[in-house]
Parts: sequence; structure tokens; C-alpha cells
Amino acid sequence: MRLTLRTMLAYLDDILEPEDAKALGEKIKQSEFASGLVHRIRSATRKLRLGAPELAGKGIGGDPNSVAEYLDNTLNADRISDFEKVCLESDVHLAETAACHQILTLVLGEAAEVDPKLREKIYRIDQNGQIPIPREGEPEKAQLASEADSSTSAVNTVVETQPMLGEKVAPGQRDKPDYMRRDRAGFWLKTKPYLITGCLLFLLTFVAIMALGPLNKDHVLYQLGLNLLDRQPQQSSVAQQPGTTTNNGNEFPDSKDPGSEPVLDLDSPPPTPASKTDDREAFSAENLETALSNDPVDVDPSVDLVLLPTEPEVGPEPETNSNIIDREDHTSADDAATPSSKPLGESTDRPAEGEANTAEPDQEPSDNETGGDLPLTSGVEVGRFVSDEEVLLKQNTTSAAWMRVPARNTLFSGQRYLVLPAFRPQIVLTSEVQMIFLGEGEFEFEALTAETPAGVSIHHGRLLMFTGGDTNVHQIELSLGARHGMLTFSDADAVAAIEMKYFAEPGIDPAQQPAFQVCQLIPQKGLIQWQEVSEQGILPPIDLSEGQIYAFVGDTPGQIGVLEKPPAWVDPRNSISNIDRLAIGELEEVLEPERAVSVSLQERKDYRKAEVRSLAARGLAYIQHYDALVNQFSDQRQRSYWKTDLLALRQAVAQSPQSAQQVREALEKKYGERAERLYRMLWGFSPQQLADGDAQLLVESLESETMAVRVVAYWNLEDITDKTHRFRPEREPEKQKRAILDWQKTLEDGGIEYKTLPQPLPDFQVRAEADIDE
Repeated sequence: MRLTLRTMLAYLDDILEPEDAKALGEKIKQSEFASGLVHRIRSATRKLRLGAPELAGKGIGGDPNSVAEYLDNTLNADRISDFEKVCLESDVHLAETAACHQILTLVLGEAAEVDPKLREKIYRIDQNGQIPIPREGEPEKAQLASEADSSTSAVNTVVETQPMLGEKVAPGQRDKPDYMRRDRAGFWLKTKPYLITGCLLFLLTFVAIMALGPLNKDHVLYQLGLNLLDRQPQQSSVAQQPGTTTNNGNEFPDSKDPGSEPVLDLDSPPPTPASKTDDREAFSAENLETALSNDPVDVDPSVDLVLLPTEPEVGPEPETNSNIIDREDHTSADDAATPSSKPLGESTDRPAEGEANTAEPDQEPSDNETGGDLPLTSGVEVGRFVSDEEVLLKQNTTSAAWMRVPARNTLFSGQRYLVLPAFRPQIVLTSEVQMIFLGEGEFEFEALTAETPAGVSIHHGRLLMFTGGDTNVHQIELSLGARHGMLTFSDADAVAAIEMKYFAEPGIDPAQQPAFQVCQLIPQKGLIQWQEVSEQGILPPIDLSEGQIYAFVGDTPGQIGVLEKPPAWVDPRNSISNIDRLAIGELEEVLEPERAVSVSLQERKDYRKAEVRSLAARGLAYIQHYDALVNQFSDQRQRSYWKTDLLALRQAVAQSPQSAQQVREALEKKYGERAERLYRMLWGFSPQQLADGDAQLLVESLESETMAVRVVAYWNLEDITDKTHRFRPEREPEKQKRAILDWQKTLEDGGIEYKTLPQPLPDFQVRAEADIDE
């Protein structure tokens, strides 16, 4: 290797291969000039008062592009010697070149973390380099832009020129240099015609009013206003009694209509006049604390979690044991003959069980695929979907396509519903219990009778359940996997957090051995009670308060315990990442109720924003279209979302043997013969498998020619050992020999072992029921 200024900088920043670094170090030791230049470079970069070249410099040494082209090895060969001569003669240019090389080494060696607020600000910059001023009613966006301005001011290397005495600077332009400021006269020139026109209209209106007579009680306008006030009581009709019936004529229990109640979404602040506020951007820690306070009266109107206010009602306390409904009664002849209420004009035809899933899951939807009208089932009306800007999916019984449920729409029993990743829909049931899903989930309402409040079957997902905040005791029948029971809210402000998920043991093929379900029932606030129904009968009730947990894994008996601290997902502020919060708005706009969701998501899988592409691919995988998610790992632009996408793909593999087989087919379609290794690495590895040679398989996969193989192998190694060795799977293996050697050394030392073995449940102290009652 030749001894040049560029290779010397690479040697000082330690990015050469070990053999090249050793050879170049010997040459530097043998050359007195090279040794002196090394000392001079280190000294120049540490001088505090050295200064820097001009920003708008010209020539081979003053132009910043010359430094960039030289470091990028794109500078013309006939200009390299001139540039190096300038650096050798000037400590200023030598220090700039060395410092830029060092910064690039650090940036390229580690993945850059971009502040989501800064990313959002950059996306909002228009063609003129300006950030649009938010409209009235969008204070959160204005705050977002201001915070992004403050976050970028620290890295702004241009010193702002102070305006001269008497010079006016437009608002929002003080943090920009002169060459980026707008024309100072532009605002006046644009608004001058509108101001003149407004003044003329005001004068003409005033003259017309004066022409009708003097401004006193005899004026025509004054008399007209009195007449309108006199007529208003006569024109008003008798107020309808609240809560008697729903919009479609169906009665709710206790004469409560969820559609007419003042229900607020998890993120929706109250509407402001003549404006519309984005409910997701009103999400804040202060609002959540106010919503979960012990005083339900002093609730801020912009809170994220609002308990439905209801009037207190006096009635007999429900009997715990007698209210539990046996599943065998659901299919009785009496229940089947019970007439069910339904909206006017709704079809009573209902397909047989299982007919809705006959569509090919990985089939690409055509452009003209639409779901048409949503044929609703003839089930019992159980509640209402009350979120305006969240997404809830329902399967079309005719085409089997997943469709978006319109806001404020009625929900029925016997129908499957899906929640896409990162969305948080809110549902109000006829039993006055509310549900808020925190991300992806699947559930359905049990088909009971019209007189009995329907139960909820949670297949998987995370959600919060709470009541309207009144003094009544509310109950809801729950099916948590294979467990059935009654959940009672003993306190008016009680909030229950529920998680149902699939857990596959590492190293076991989910297509051969299905994963088992894991449940957590955590009282986030107040006191709740769970009473389970088993084959032996009704079990004794279990009282749970804050800090406790009831959990079970598969068919094992449930455990009652005490948590040191609740899981992070229990707090709604942690349920969705900040980057997903920016992407859900892009998807929500294109998901129309009249169109199949798969078609809209396919159109967003190649969107210009990486976060939108990732969220669209995860949404497609959730409705069993896995091609887009599989393709993410061969796209270098998606490297910031590979970990999130891999977790979604592993969850899809663990969901059922059918979904595992579909993922495998999608991998074979994209990666051919390498799909077998990719599918194997998605299972994970047990400690014994790692010791038997699979650890070596993972390290060898880091040198694969296929990027996706390197991505999945590196993700497994990082998840197992919690180490990175500065390996970057998107780069070619030939350029990362040092990182690969570090992984090989870790393998030889026996360091490829679990730092924390995956567990289905969080750590908690198991307590006996008697101890908890004390």
C-alpha cells in the first residue's frame, strides 16, 4: 500500500485491514517526514484557536467540495497533488481534512440516529425551503416544528448575521442565515391587495347600513333581530329523552346510546372552532397523568385516556357466580331462535363458519379489487367503534377481503375484527365497558342473546379495558385463549391491561409444533376481579389491585404474583414508537372503507418514506400478505427498520403452522435456495443448539453474499449476546473483515451464548392467594 495523505488518515482513524495497517505503520516509522506529518496532524486537530477555511471559498484548497471529493476518492487525479500540497502547507486545511475524515469514520461506523422530530421537520420542507406555518387548531404541529428548530440549531455551522439597525426580519427567519431568508418585502406585496379589498368592502357595508336609517332601536337590522329572538322558542321542538334508542332503532341496556355519549378517543382532544386537531399529536405524559388521576371530575379535555362519564344508577349488585354464562348454552335451540336486532336493510344471510378464509393469503390483489359494501352478519349488536382517525378492520363475508370499519359504526357479535400495527382504536360496548387496543390485535364478540351483554374473545393483542367512571359495578365475559371467565371492575376508575400473545420456544419449528398462548392480566389502576370457569366448574374469584398480575402460559394453571414495575407497554405512551406515530397518518388517509385494505397497503409499500414502507409491509403481513415484509431485508434503505420488521416476521411464524408455511413460501419465492437457511434462523436457537454448532452457522452467515442472510444472522447474534462488534449487514463482507474476525474470536472463546434467555412472561414474584388477600 502506498504511503499517501489519504492512506495516512485511514491509518490514524484505524479503518484499514490489519495487514495493511501493519505494513503502513512500518513505512511511517521508516520515514522521518511521515512521522513528523503524523505528529503535525494530531497537533493541528487539537488546536482550539486554529480557525477554519471560509464557507464560500474558491480554488482547490478553499472549495469545500474539494475536501469531499478527495475523501470520497472522486477528485480528478491531476488535482490530487495540488490539494495535498495545500494541506501540507496550511495547518488550517490539513486540520479540516483530517477532522472531516475522522467524523466520516465515526458516522459510517455506527448507524446514525435521526431525531424523529427533525425527520418530520425535513419532510415538511416545501420546494422553496420553507416550513409551512401550521393552521389554526394545530398547536402540536407548531410545537413540533419549534422543537425541531431548536434541535438543529446546535449543528448549524453558519453564524447568523445580525440585522442592521432598523432592519426588520420576518418571524421564523431569525434562525436562518441571510442567504436562506425570504424577501423582506414579500409578505407586504402579497397581502397588500387583500388588505385594500377588505377595507373597501368594510366601507361599502358601513355606507349601506347607514343608508337604511340611523343606528338606534328603530333600525331595520335591530328590529329583525328582535323578531328572530321572539320566534326561537316557538320553533324549538321538545327534546328527545336521551339514550332511548340508537340511530338504527336498537335499544341499549340502561337506555344508554354509545353513539350519543360524549366519548373521547384515546388521543382525540375536543374539536376547536373552525379547525380540526390531529388526535395523535395531542398525546403527552401530562395528559395521561391527568386522565389516570383519582379525581374523575377534574379531567383535562385533551387527555389521552378518558373514562366515559355516565350518570350513577341504583340497582342490585350483580351476583358473581350466577352471571357467568356457560359456553354450551350459546348454541342451544332457544338462543338460535331468539330474534336478533339489526339495522334496517341489513342482510340476515350469514355464511357458514370458515367460509370467510378461503382466499389465498399471499395472492397479490388486483387494482380493481374492492370490497364493496360490508355485508354485516345477523349477530347481536354489541357496541360501537368510536374512533374517528384510527383503523379497525372487518372481513368482508362475500370477497373475504379485509375492509376498514367506518367511524362511529355499529359492531356485531360473531364477527372477526383486526387492528393493524401502530393503531389504537377505541370501542364502547353496550355494557358500558370500553376497550382501547394498543397496536395489532385480533378479537371477536361472542354470539350470545339479545338480552345478555356479549362477551369478548381476545385471540391476541394488547388492550386496556375500563368503565364509564360511575359507581356501578360493571362486568364483562372474557375468553382469553382457552380460558373463560368474568372480569369485574370493582372500582369506578379501574383499568385492566390485557396481553395475549404467542410464544414459541427458541429452536422449534412452529410449522411442526404450534406456539402456545401467553396471557397477562394486570390492573393498571383500581381494583378488578377475575373469576374463571373451568371443566370442574366455577373457580373462586381472584381480586387484583395495582402492582399485581395474573398470568398463565398455555394450559398451565394461572399464577398470581407481584410485579416490581409494570411492563412498558401498559403505559399507552410506550405502546407505539415515535417513528410509527409519524407513519400512521400516511396510511390512515389512504385506507378507505369502500376499498380493500390490501390494495391500499400495496400502494404504500414503495412509498418515499422508509417508515411508511415498513408500516405498510407489517400491515400486509398482518392480513397474511408476506411478500412485502420479506422484501424489506434486501432493501438497504430499510436498515433502520430491520429489527422491527424481523420481530413482526417472527411473530407471524409463531402465530400458527399455516402462517409459518406461508412465510416459508414467501421466502422461497424471493430468495430461492437460501430461503431454507433464512426460515431456520427465524425459529431462534436454544442454548443446546448453539453449543452443538448452530453458533458457528450464524457467524458463517455473516459472510453470505445475500444481504437478507446477513441481516437475519446478525439480528440473531445481537439478540443472543447483546453485542454488535460494529458489524453492518448492509455492507459487503469484504469491507468488514475486522468485524467478522471479532465475531469469530467470540465464537472461539465460547461467547455465543444467551445473555438473557427468552421468557414468555416478565419476572414477577409468585404469591399465594392467601398472602395477597392479607
